[in-house]
Amino acid sequence: MKPSLQLRLLIRYLIYFSAVLLLITLVRLLLWAFNTNLFNPATAKIFFNVLAGGWLFDFSTFCMVHLIFIPLLFVPYCLLNKKGFRIVRSILMLFAGFVLLAPNIIDVIYYRFTLKRTTFDVFSFIGTMENEIGGLSLRFLVDFWYMFIVFLALFFGYIFLIRRTVLNKTNREIAVKYKYQLPVAIVFTGLLILGGRGSLDMRPLGIMHASRVAGPEYAPLVVNSTYTIIKTYGKKDLEKKDWFSEKDLPGVFSPVHYYYSETDTTQPLNVVIIISESLSAEHCGFLNGGMKSYTPFLDSLSRQCLVFENMYANGKRSLDGIPALISGLPPLMRNPFVTSMYSGNDIEGVARMLGDAGYESAFFHGGFNGTMNFDGYAAAAGYNQYFGKDEFTGPESDFDGRWGIFDEPFLQFMAAKCNTFKQPFTTCVFTLSAHHPYTIPDKLKGKFPTGPKPILETIAYADYALGKFFETASGTNWYKNTLFIITADHTSELYSECYTSVPSNHSIPMLWFYPGDSTLKGRSKTLCQQTDLLPSLADYLNLNDTIIAFGNSVFDSTSERFVIMLNDMVYQMLTGGLQLSDFDGESIFRQSDYRKCSGTEDISIIGSAAQNERLMKAIIQQFNNRTISNRLTKP
Repeated sequence: MKPSLQLRLLIRYLIYFSAVLLLITLVRLLLWAFNTNLFNPATAKIFFNVLAGGWLFDFSTFCMVHLIFIPLLFVPYCLLNKKGFRIVRSILMLFAGFVLLAPNIIDVIYYRFTLKRTTFDVFSFIGTMENEIGGLSLRFLVDFWYMFIVFLALFFGYIFLIRRTVLNKTNREIAVKYKYQLPVAIVFTGLLILGGRGSLDMRPLGIMHASRVAGPEYAPLVVNSTYTIIKTYGKKDLEKKDWFSEKDLPGVFSPVHYYYSETDTTQPLNVVIIISESLSAEHCGFLNGGMKSYTPFLDSLSRQCLVFENMYANGKRSLDGIPALISGLPPLMRNPFVTSMYSGNDIEGVARMLGDAGYESAFFHGGFNGTMNFDGYAAAAGYNQYFGKDEFTGPESDFDGRWGIFDEPFLQFMAAKCNTFKQPFTTCVFTLSAHHPYTIPDKLKGKFPTGPKPILETIAYADYALGKFFETASGTNWYKNTLFIITADHTSELYSECYTSVPSNHSIPMLWFYPGDSTLKGRSKTLCQQTDLLPSLADYLNLNDTIIAFGNSVFDSTSERFVIMLNDMVYQMLTGGLQLSDFDGESIFRQSDYRKCSGTEDISIIGSAAQNERLMKAIIQQFNNRTISNRLTKP
C-alpha cells in the first residue's frame, strides 16, 4: 500500500534531519583527520564517546538553528505553498545550512591556531582588525582553498538534500486542515525548544558537558562550532562568585603583592620586554635537546641568560597573552579582557609600576595602529608612548603586505628610538612576522630552514631579527644597564607529539638577560606562567610597591606555583606537583597526573585534589569579583 502524502512528508523531514546530522558528523571527522597530531590516539571507546556525545550536541544545534522556522509552522499550509512563502522558506533553509556548516568547516583549519572551538567573541576580535581582515581573509582562502572546495561540495549537497525533502515540489500537493496543523505546530515547537535545551534535567546541556563525555582533551571534537557560537552569544563575561567569604578568601589566594626593600636601586635598570609572536617551546633548541632548532640566536643567547624551562602561556591568543604578561591578568573569561565590557577598568601594568619609579615608557607593535586595541590597552597599562605602523619611518618595502612591518626593520626602529629615551626607560615590543600568512622579506627567502609547518621559516626569520637587534643594541650606551626579558604571546601550530597535550600545548620560552649581572644565568625548573612576569619584575628590581597580579614572583621560593587557563569554557590548572585540574566553574572538578615530554618540572610540592580545588576556586573568585567591581589596581 502506497504511503499517504502526509506520511511521505514526515519521512522526508526525517531524512533531512538525519542527513544534516551526518553532514555535521562528517565535518567533525574532518577536523579530527586534519589535526590528528593535536589529539592523543583514541581508543575505540573514546571514538564512540566522541561520536555519541557529538550527536547530542548536533541534535541540540539542529534544533536551535531551526527555531527560526517556528513562525512558519503556524502559517496555514495552503498559504505556505504560495510563491512568497516558498521564497522565504528557501532563504531560511539556505541560511540554516550555512550556519550549520560554515563555522565547523572554518574550524577544521582555524582550530590548530587556537586549540579551541570558535565562540561568539570572534566577532569582537574581527572588529578590532578592520585594516587587516580583508587581505587576511583572501589569503586564508588562497592558502586553504581545498577547505573552501569541501565547503562548497557539502553546501551544494545540502541544497540537493533540501530540494529532495523539505522543498520537494510534491509537498505542495498536500492539503492539511488547520485544526490538524495547529496541534502539530505546537508539538514541533515544543520539540525544537526542548531539543535546543539538550537535556531533560534541571540543568540544560552546556559546552562544559563535552569534557565529561570523552575527557577535556577530546572536548573540542564532541562539541561543534555552531553550538559554541550560539551558546556564547550575549553571555556575560563574568559572574560574581561566593565560594569563600571576603574574610577567608585572601587566606586561600590573594593577587595583592607587597614589595618593600630597605635599599632602593641607585641606578635603576632599563627594562626591555620582547614578546615574540607565536614562539613556542618546541621551536627552541635550548629547550629541546636533540630536536631540530629554529632559533640559533636564542640558543646561543640562552647560555648567558636565566632560562625558565617550565614556562606556560595562559591563553592561545595575542589578546590573551599581552595583558597576562604586562598586567598580570589571566584570560579567565570568554572575551579577551581588551575587548570585553571591562576593558575600561583601571589595570596594573609594567609601565604603570615602573612609571611610579620615574621610568619613561613606550610600547612598540609593528601592526596597524588600533589593531586588536593594543594602542588603547598600552595607554591603559601606563605606557607614555605608542609606536605602530603609522609611526614607523622606514621604506614601504618593510611592510609585509598583511599584518605590518617585518620584524628586522621594526626592531631596528625600536633600537633607534631607545637611543632617544631618557634612562631609566621601559619598553615592550610585540613582533608579528611569525603569523599567518608567514611572510619574510624577498631578499631573505631561502636563507632559513623550513620544516613540517609553514610557520617555522618565519620563526627562524624572527630569531634572525632578534639577533640583529641585539647586535645593534650592544653598541648603545644603554645596553649594559638593561634587563631584557624575551618570551612569547602564545604557542602556534604544533607538530611534535611532546607538545600536543594540555598544558604542553601552552609551553613557551622565557629568558631573562642582563649584561651587567653575570649571576643572572642558568636554568630554572620553577613552574611559571605569563602572569608571573609582573610580580617577578617588581621582586627582581627591589621596588617598593604594591601590585595586583594573578601570579607570583619566580624568585620567591615560598610562593604557590600554578598555571591557570580557560580552554573551551573549562578552567584548567597545572600545579607544582604535576597535577592537572579541570573545573567546569560550577560543580565538576577532575584531577589527573601530567608529565611533559621534555623538561624537568619541580615536583617538590604535591597538593591534594581538595587543596587544588580550593586554590582554583579562590583564583577564579578573586578574578571575577575584582574585575566586576573594578578592583584590579593597588589598594
